[in-house]
Amino acid sequence: MKLPLLILIFSMSALSAVEIRVSGESRIRYESLDGQYRSGREGSDQLLPLRTLLKLKTGPESFEGVLEIHDARAYLDDEGSPLSTSFVNTHDVLQLHVDWLALKSPWLDQRFKIGRFTLDLGSRRFVERNDFRNTINSYTGVHGITTFANGWHLDAFYTQPVNKLPLKADRESLDDNDFDLDEQDTTRGFWGLHLQKIALPHDLMGDLFVYGLSEWDREEKLTKDRHVLAPGFRIHRKKGRGRWDMDLEFALRRGQMREGNTLASKKLDVEAHMLHIEAGYTFDHPWNPRINLEYDLASGDDDPNDDVYGRYDRFYGTRRGDMGNTSIHGPLTRSNVSVPGIRFSFKKDRLDGRFIVQQANLDSSRDAWVVAGLTDAKGASGDHIGDTFDGRVRYWIKPQHLRGEVGGSWTEFGDFAEQVAGGPDANRARFAYVMLTAYF
Repeated sequence: MKLPLLILIFSMSALSAVEIRVSGESRIRYESLDGQYRSGREGSDQLLPLRTLLKLKTGPESFEGVLEIHDARAYLDDEGSPLSTSFVNTHDVLQLHVDWLALKSPWLDQRFKIGRFTLDLGSRRFVERNDFRNTINSYTGVHGITTFANGWHLDAFYTQPVNKLPLKADRESLDDNDFDLDEQDTTRGFWGLHLQKIALPHDLMGDLFVYGLSEWDREEKLTKDRHVLAPGFRIHRKKGRGRWDMDLEFALRRGQMREGNTLASKKLDVEAHMLHIEAGYTFDHPWNPRINLEYDLASGDDDPNDDVYGRYDRFYGTRRGDMGNTSIHGPLTRSNVSVPGIRFSFKKDRLDGRFIVQQANLDSSRDAWVVAGLTDAKGASGDHIGDTFDGRVRYWIKPQHLRGEVGGSWTEFGDFAEQVAGGPDANRARFAYVMLTAYF
């Protein structure tokens, strides 16, 4: 999607006097990290990420044009900051598509999004529209949305993910918040089928899904030639005052890939899995206090020398919702982890909050602590990354228009972090942030 096309479409809309509906947000956050744990880095860190979104819609509901501009910048970083396109993506096109209501009948409604768009499906553990992260993933392709008369909801899409530019390797451009027009990744295809809202006994709801990722070599870029499928299911019960709720989600990951980005790399079979399970209760009280037990598992590669790749790698899904604050902190991702925890949350009027205590472990002691980039291939350092406390509190200063948020995390490092070669010098990592978001 090139800028001249963008300008042409919306100039035509303006000239034809079609109503243009405008919305957006502007956000500022200050973050501080004491106790860097990533390989090759030490000391403390700070960051001031800024994000602005501007969305324009035009046309009738049956054939709507959507343009969203995304501007993400970062300041106050230093040479040790893990700066990447997760933080910086200046004044680029996040969405540019038509939303077409192709069929409306007593039995089903069928919509299509065609162009560049964001995705936010189901539990968001496989694909999400990023929230806390400063930049947002988008995709170019087709997204079909079918709503059935019995309440079922089917998402079907085929896309090429959009690469954010400048590249992570171009540190100077990221430091300077330089602009480089994003473009879709022609070496990668991402697709999915996700059926939601299947009514089950005992007030339960079910999901069935399969996601897929394929890579192809290009002359300018070699890949790991991954061709993987992730079939799975979800069973959940909605949260509500004075009632129990639950969430069980499981997925396999099967396929083939190369060990490295060269034609001579060994071919591997992919055999991995993930699990999320939680059970909670919301008390019948004006503050809606809820407590729940939860567990997250994402398999690791227990034998790096065999012909099977056993590490679960997430696609484009959330990690903050289950595994705590991210950004310059974020020690956990859905890859080679085994994480039990307990969570408390509340919500009253303009105020809400949540607090989580977790024990972070590696699923395989011979595989990597992925975010930190640390591995003990012999497994002699144990599997306990550390014990974490994580929380946030939000308040609507002006409902629907201005919200403030404060939060933080504390990770007390365990045996693996303390004993692995190249591990953190500190005994703990402490992270805090304050954030203000305006919506219009």
